[in-house]
Amino acid sequence: MYDWVHRMTLDVIGEAAFGCNLDTLRVDPVPNELCDAFRLVSQSVTRMSFYPMLRFFFPLLRVLPEEQSRRFAQARRVMGRFARQLIQEKKKDLEENAHNKQFRSKRGDFLTLVVEANMGSLLPDGERLSDETIIDECTTFLAAGHETTAITLSWFMYCVASHPRVQAKLREALFTMPTEHPTIEQLLSLKYLDNVLREVVRLYPAIPSSLRMAMKDDVLPVEEPVYINHVHHDRIRVTEGTPIVIPILAMNRDKALWGEDAFEFRPERWDALPEAVSAIPGIWSNSLTFMGGQHACLGFRFSLNQIKVAIFTLLRAFEFELAVPAEDIGKSSTLLVRPMRVSDPESGPQLPMLVRAYKP
Repeated sequence: MYDWVHRMTLDVIGEAAFGCNLDTLRVDPVPNELCDAFRLVSQSVTRMSFYPMLRFFFPLLRVLPEEQSRRFAQARRVMGRFARQLIQEKKKDLEENAHNKQFRSKRGDFLTLVVEANMGSLLPDGERLSDETIIDECTTFLAAGHETTAITLSWFMYCVASHPRVQAKLREALFTMPTEHPTIEQLLSLKYLDNVLREVVRLYPAIPSSLRMAMKDDVLPVEEPVYINHVHHDRIRVTEGTPIVIPILAMNRDKALWGEDAFEFRPERWDALPEAVSAIPGIWSNSLTFMGGQHACLGFRFSLNQIKVAIFTLLRAFEFELAVPAEDIGKSSTLLVRPMRVSDPESGPQLPMLVRAYKP
C-alpha cells in the first residue's frame, strides 16, 4: 500500500506544482527515473544511523563518502535534471504564447507562475531568480510536497485497517455526501473525517522531531520548574550555537496534555479536547506535526486536502484489512517515520494490505 500512495502523491505534486503528468500509477512497469530515485532513497533509510548526526555536529566529516549521502546526492541530481528540463519547457511555452489569451487562462501550476513572474519585463534584473535558484526551490518542493503526505496517508490507511469499527463509521459518514466529486468545502464539513485525520496526524507525525539552533544567547522560561544536576531552574540559559531538539512526537503523545489514553487511537477525543492541549503552539490541530510560527509548514492545507480527497475516493470503493499482524508493522527510526515490516526491515518501507471491493 505504501508504494501506491507514494506514487499517487508524486503524481499529484507533479500536476499541481509543475503542470506535468508523471504517470507513476501505471500498472504495467514503465521506467521512471524520478520515481526510482525516491524509492532508492526511501529504501536506504529504514534504520537509524548516527553518522548523519556526527556530520551535522562535525562538518569535517561531510567530505568523507557515505552510502546514504551518495544516494541522496544521486536523487538530487535526478530531481535537478527534471526541474531544469521543465524550466526550459515553461520558458519556451511562455515565449511562444505570450499573446495567446487561451494559453494564459490555462496556466496555474506553481512552476509556471514562478517562471512567468521571473520573466516579467517590470522586474529589475537584480531581483530575478537564477535558474539554479529555481531548480533548488523545485527539488525542495518536489520532495517535501509529496513524501510526508504519502507517509501520513499510509498511516491513515494503517489506522482504519487495524480499527474496523472506525473504518465502517468513517465510510458511513463519507456516503452521506450526495456526490462523487465533492468540493473541498464539502469535504471540510465531514466532521468524523476531520476527527480521524487529526488523530492520525497527532499519533503518527511524519517527522517525529525537528532541530533548531540558537542564533544568539538567550534565556528560555519554562512553565514548570526543572531540575538539572539537582539544581532547581525556572528558566534555561541558551548560548549561541546551541542545537535545540523540538520533540514533536513526544508533545503529541504527552499524557500530561492528552490524558492517560494519549497513546491510543481514538478519533472521538476531538469532540472534547482536554484544555491543556490549547497551549501547544502548533499551526493546526493542537499538535506540533506541522510546527508553528514563521517556520511552520507552508503546504499543510494542500497536504491535508489531498489526504481527504484520497480517503473519500478509496473508502467509498474499497475495504481495507492488514495482510500481516498489526504487531508486524513498525516505524522506521529515521528522520521520516515510514511504515515497515518488523520481520523484514531490509525490504524498505511497506504496508501490506488486503483490498476488497466494497459491497453495501
